[in-house]
Amino acid sequence: MIPKSTRIPLAGNAAFDIDRECLTRAGKPVHLRRQTFDVLRYLVEQRGRLVTKERFVEEVWRGRAVTDGSLGKCIEELREALGPEAAACLRTVRGRGYILEGADIEPPEAPLDPPPDPAVMASPQGTPTRKPARVGSNVFVMVSVAAVVLGTAAFVYFVRSAALRQPIQSVAVMPFANGTGDPQLDYLCDGITEQTIDRLSRLSGLRVTAQSAVVHFKGQDADAQSVGHQLGVRAVLVGRVTKHGNTVGVTLELVDARDNRHIWGDEYERNVADLPAMAQEISAAVSVRLRPALSGHATDVVESSQNASGDVYQLYLKGRYSWEQWTVDGAKQAIAYFNAAIDKNPEYARAYAGLADVYVFGSGAINNLPQSERHRRGRQAAATALSLDPQLAEAHAALAEVLLYDDWDFAGAERELRRALELNPNYAEAHHFYSHVLLLLGRYEESLRESRAFLELDPVSESPIGHLAWHYISARHFDEGIAQSLKDLQSYPDSPQDLLEDAYYAKGMFREAADAYIKLRAHTLTPMETADLRAAFAASGFNGFLRKRLEQLMNEPPAQRDDVAMAGILAQLGQTDQAFQHLDLAYARHADTLLHVKERSRFDALRGDPRYTTLLRRIGLAQ
Repeated sequence: MIPKSTRIPLAGNAAFDIDRECLTRAGKPVHLRRQTFDVLRYLVEQRGRLVTKERFVEEVWRGRAVTDGSLGKCIEELREALGPEAAACLRTVRGRGYILEGADIEPPEAPLDPPPDPAVMASPQGTPTRKPARVGSNVFVMVSVAAVVLGTAAFVYFVRSAALRQPIQSVAVMPFANGTGDPQLDYLCDGITEQTIDRLSRLSGLRVTAQSAVVHFKGQDADAQSVGHQLGVRAVLVGRVTKHGNTVGVTLELVDARDNRHIWGDEYERNVADLPAMAQEISAAVSVRLRPALSGHATDVVESSQNASGDVYQLYLKGRYSWEQWTVDGAKQAIAYFNAAIDKNPEYARAYAGLADVYVFGSGAINNLPQSERHRRGRQAAATALSLDPQLAEAHAALAEVLLYDDWDFAGAERELRRALELNPNYAEAHHFYSHVLLLLGRYEESLRESRAFLELDPVSESPIGHLAWHYISARHFDEGIAQSLKDLQSYPDSPQDLLEDAYYAKGMFREAADAYIKLRAHTLTPMETADLRAAFAASGFNGFLRKRLEQLMNEPPAQRDDVAMAGILAQLGQTDQAFQHLDLAYARHADTLLHVKERSRFDALRGDPRYTTLLRRIGLAQ
């Protein structure tokens, strides 16, 4: 228990005054909520010891139900009340509890009659005499020790204070946990996570890890320091979603990834109908904690997102959740949810943007629609979304894809992608796609910048790791491309390393090139086709291997033949005229893959031919 009639110093000029039952700063009382004061009192009683949530529930809440957010809010209020020096005494032990350190009871004020000097002792005759001692030496030692202690403490304080004053410029939003265990609530957890990432991503000067990266940690009880190290971020936001009837609760904690220190925590509870407003409120609150001083422009970007009613917003979240399953059924369900949201609110731009994403980027998910029809619907949906809300980065990116592959409008595609990145600097897929456009245009340095930005926003997924390899090989940096490809394959053995064969071929590593081709098509080649390819290589080397590949491609039905792939093989075999015949056929069909002719080193043998320059000019790719 705390002794009575004491004042307990805490941090800086803050103290716990038992007599007045309050926290003081510079001797003046600081108002605290009753619950927050009780938490402080218990921490002082247990100073120097770790206090777990269970102990708080038992001793402070007396067994009543308490959420992590309620406790986190009390701790946050305490830190604000203690001031900038709070970190020096109130420490978070991530996943375990809190410790109040360095709080010593001050001695009571000296009485009017001071005690006798301990250095003065009575002689046997009763005459006061001074105790012989090396007083000067002892004082010197004590002062020296005190100076070292105070100097060390001051250094630690100023270092920590300076660190705390630095704005947090990178954060990862972990997938919000499903606190109910009901899989029917997964869409809501993922949806609120995505919306929080989306809104925070719009802040200039703040790097927000892509959702494709944080999804790797879904369902894990990952330590913030470990997550921060893997993702290269300063702070980690964790959340938990619960639902009781029509009430949704969200608890949040922002953690410093350097030392697992609690930065901020809060809880939100809203009716389902108020979900859009709650998502807005969460992102606004977190942004304030992440950036001490936001520019007016950055704040406006966060708050400009279009809202919808609760039921429309839930349909939109269900659509996004279904789409991100990356399956045929998921794509069909997503289209149904987005259309249902539009039926309820034809002015809801985000639902149209969702449709555009599915139609434009769902080449492997909607098999019953040809690309021309998918892109037609995607273009229409993106245009409608932008007419309703020109601030939607994802709609600009979807429109860019259509402009590139349908219209071969490179300038238009670049314009839309630049606009998408202005609106959302952390839009990982926009960096990815923009890097591809820059590669097509031969602007390799700019492409490398975008490739690295893509990887920085998502350093753990296959796509950004593999894309950097694509960039290197397209830019003819074959050694770097091979090394990056092998790094990708080490983490993701089934990675589709499309250009690895080209890099090996350019370096004269023909056996490796053949193996790379077979591995890439392991799921499409029959066992007989694979055996034939290996036999051809064994009998006639890589040229025999190429001729067998050409034969297999020619056996495809005419409507399914890949003229660009056949032209590439013919160019490698030195059959230039036949190569250009197939390139002309691909041009007549407006084949997507024709846009990548400049990237593929297999076509380098054609570069000196005037027909090659003419082809690039017709496509819109200057030599």
